[in-house]
Amino acid sequence: MADVDVIIPCYNYAHYLEGCVASILSQRDVDVRILIVDDCSPDNTEEVGRRLAAEDARVHYSKNPQNLRLIGTANRGILDWAQSRYTLLISADDALTPGALSRAVEVLDSNPEAGMLYGMAIMMGSDGPPPPVSDNHSPDHVILDGPDYIKYVCEQGNAVPSPCAIVRTELQQRLGGYDPALPHTSDMEMWLRFASKSDVAVVNAPQGYYRWHSSNMSQAFIGQDLSDRKEQIDTLRKLRSHAGETIKDLRKWVKDAEVRLVREALLIASQRGKEPNSSVSRQALRFALKFDRLCFLRPHNWKPIIKILLQAIQARSSSRTNADAETNAAQGVESTAQQWFSPGQKIGWWPGH
Repeated sequence: MADVDVIIPCYNYAHYLEGCVASILSQRDVDVRILIVDDCSPDNTEEVGRRLAAEDARVHYSKNPQNLRLIGTANRGILDWAQSRYTLLISADDALTPGALSRAVEVLDSNPEAGMLYGMAIMMGSDGPPPPVSDNHSPDHVILDGPDYIKYVCEQGNAVPSPCAIVRTELQQRLGGYDPALPHTSDMEMWLRFASKSDVAVVNAPQGYYRWHSSNMSQAFIGQDLSDRKEQIDTLRKLRSHAGETIKDLRKWVKDAEVRLVREALLIASQRGKEPNSSVSRQALRFALKFDRLCFLRPHNWKPIIKILLQAIQARSSSRTNADAETNAAQGVESTAQQWFSPGQKIGWWPGH
């Protein structure tokens, strides 16, 4: 049996697929199996996937009977196919760094109390090869108590770059699959689920490459600031409902997270001074009152709230009209996506002492 089973959901990423698979097959000191799960891609994913499977017995190809989207596709692999000691889920447009799986297996084998492991990610753009990363054979690592990881997420947000998380297959299958009700925070919710049942190992080394481009499955959601924060709150409330009686202070951490996310939403809305209507402002105020009834009494919210109210007044008195902008604002969608990283930038939380 292989050490690591790797599931690659793929939709319209045939041009990235070969590079992703190569980064896995070239891993040192581990046995791997790969399952490419084609979510009925309209491009040549099937052709590439079948060719890769024919070229290497470690690679398997499967096509969904119908389009299941990302979560349904991922769950087919982790629940129905994976059987090795460890499982990694990685998008076809991402890749592993040299030695990533060996580092992970070594730490997890030595620390059975850890149910999952993650490391840092290197950002890369849509074109060009991944920036070179050296193979660190003995990086520092720490083992976090699950509640310590959960507290960090409540205070700061998701800590784990998705292509860098490796989990124990047996625990993954006991915990179940990704939640389709949380399409954009399902990975965050999964790591919290692991942390509620086990420790979390962290390696201070780049474990994967995360590719950012205009066709990312999550890209259309980046502009939906209020919806994103609402889903984060839904994720934390789900954890609270399942583990609120067993993790000390979890209820307080979740409430503090709601206050933080409301403040972030108000700040973002207050910075949209050029919006030709007040739709975003109204949404932000409704969001704030729904998730933090004391938001108007918190001094850190006063400045953004005043700006939002002034913008709403100005928008109401303005005679400008822009139907396209009105539609985009009502949907909470940015007209253009801004690149938020520098190529080669390292992301991820290292909780080193």
